[in-house]
Amino acid sequence: MVSPSSPASRRAAAPLLAALTLLSAAGAGCGNSSGSLTPPPQPPTELAADGTAYQVITPADYGTGGFNVTYPNLGVDERVAVLPIAAGTTGYAVTVAVTGTSGAVGKLDAAPAARAVADGLGTGGQVEDAGVDRSALLAGHELARQRRESFLARTGGAPGLVTPALPRSAAILAAVASAVGDTRAGGGFCVFQYVTKATHRYPATLRYTTPHAEFWVLDAAWPSFQSAITNPANWSSGVARTTDQVFASLGTAYESKILSALQTYFGPESDVDGNTKMIFLFADLMGGAGTNGTVVGYFDPTDVYYPRDVTSACASGSSFGSNGADMLYLIDPTTFHAAGFSLDTIVDEEWPGTMAHELQHNVNFNVRCLQQGKGASCVQAPPTCAAEIPAGATSSQMRQQENTWINEGLSMVSEDVAGFGAATPSERSRLRQYLASYPAWSLTCWESDPIGNYGGAHAYMRYWLDQIGPGFTMAMENPALHGKANVASATGVSFEQGFARFAAASLVSNEDTAVYGSGVLSSPGTISSLASGLSDSQFSYGAFLPGGALASQQPVWAPWHHYTRSCTPASGPPLTRTFAANATYTPVASTAGVTLRQDGWATFVTRGTGGPATVSVTPSSGGKPHVALVRYTGALPNAVPAVCQ
Repeated sequence: MVSPSSPASRRAAAPLLAALTLLSAAGAGCGNSSGSLTPPPQPPTELAADGTAYQVITPADYGTGGFNVTYPNLGVDERVAVLPIAAGTTGYAVTVAVTGTSGAVGKLDAAPAARAVADGLGTGGQVEDAGVDRSALLAGHELARQRRESFLARTGGAPGLVTPALPRSAAILAAVASAVGDTRAGGGFCVFQYVTKATHRYPATLRYTTPHAEFWVLDAAWPSFQSAITNPANWSSGVARTTDQVFASLGTAYESKILSALQTYFGPESDVDGNTKMIFLFADLMGGAGTNGTVVGYFDPTDVYYPRDVTSACASGSSFGSNGADMLYLIDPTTFHAAGFSLDTIVDEEWPGTMAHELQHNVNFNVRCLQQGKGASCVQAPPTCAAEIPAGATSSQMRQQENTWINEGLSMVSEDVAGFGAATPSERSRLRQYLASYPAWSLTCWESDPIGNYGGAHAYMRYWLDQIGPGFTMAMENPALHGKANVASATGVSFEQGFARFAAASLVSNEDTAVYGSGVLSSPGTISSLASGLSDSQFSYGAFLPGGALASQQPVWAPWHHYTRSCTPASGPPLTRTFAANATYTPVASTAGVTLRQDGWATFVTRGTGGPATVSVTPSSGGKPHVALVRYTGALPNAVPAVCQ
């Protein structure tokens, strides 16, 4: 079970959200080694408390043609990271120029090889992260997401809303089964299949039940379900489980981890049928061989928004194939295994992770729409970019109850708080790959990429969850706000300043003087900063794993780059620090440029020579980006292809 007290250290950091801006004016005069800005003559609007390690230049600080920041003395082992951030609706092109600095910042500006020895690992005994690539699964999830997010706009919010405030429908309650072996009255469930793009009615039987869940399997899928589960060859362990063991495992995960985590961190799930249970229906969600990924699960708002469709072909013009019940869909094990996954991974990671992911979508819709008694009026968030509007559709047809990057990012961290998601090697790999490729992606423009979008949204939401705790994710389920305004309200800082903090943390998280954790690792990170300005928790993620398999092996504030490592030791906890776990940056000795994506960011790093140094940023098109400047001492590893070092 997830304890609400787990992120206490993150909640303790929450006052910094307000204090940072208040400290900025005082910090302007602190430290004679702080960079000075010209033009304009006034100091940057936001500085860290010591005035040296971190500062943010805003568009209001720009003079004609850009700005300069001069460091009176930048030591030979000191570096300045320049992070331009296009926190706007259009991409920005900027040039970063440096003088009085060295070109010694190489692509592999890494800490000495002895670091591995200091971490207690030596130079051998390491293996690449195990696990499978979930990219095909997230590509399949995109099919379900697009259908889910536009359904109200397509139907126009037709009358027939089912909400907890309305009297329970006798027809719905009569269809609720109570015992294993019962069949779904009225001919079964309406199931949408993504290859055929058609909805059909299928008979189904209740196979397992818990206090808050029912596990159903389509009758047509039951024979192959049994054979897939009980075949030892389908299990990487070589030891098959029984179907009852599988259902018991999923039931325990839901009751002891998933449900309590989602209620603590996000809010209440829907209960339109009044039985306090969530239906999980195992079915062939594809309906044939797909080429655009595998749909492993989905939440369909139709089921909780419209009364049950009682037509034999699920073709009601007023119910739109609704099952009139609180339910989530999961792919059958035969199709899942055929996609390259062992049953161990499916049962222990993928199915429960998907249950948590889709339950967040249910909670989001419940809090934003059903509990407000709203239909189409709750779907007001417009697409964030043209890429989110399919050919032949209009912007109004693609409205959502929340922007996609936020809704999906929240679902990704819902997997984390339930003990799955980033607690699994495959998801840590996705986060690591995002750190290595983020300049190519927009944080907010959803282009359906498993790494650039799912990985990016996951990293962003995870940063703020680690900073604030469940108060952040709960606040994000705000029916009155959506998009960047929702983020600003939940974090307590402007989206732009919050973006700068996220970017800086992604670069230097826990690589400063902070110790990893008592009794686990006692060595510091690869860098330090003047006055220890970067050791503040606001520049760090936490390896936040309530209920996860690694929770007993990691301290609360394990380094983010360490946690999203590239390699693991042959035995014992994952303690290796490697290049591939760090954020990528571009070394710059004189001049470099970049065209930023909408709500995108990049990083440049230069090195001092023991004398004055100046960093200049000049916008050439699009607008003036915010720029975070991070000053540190030591060698910060750069991302390289994911190989074991």
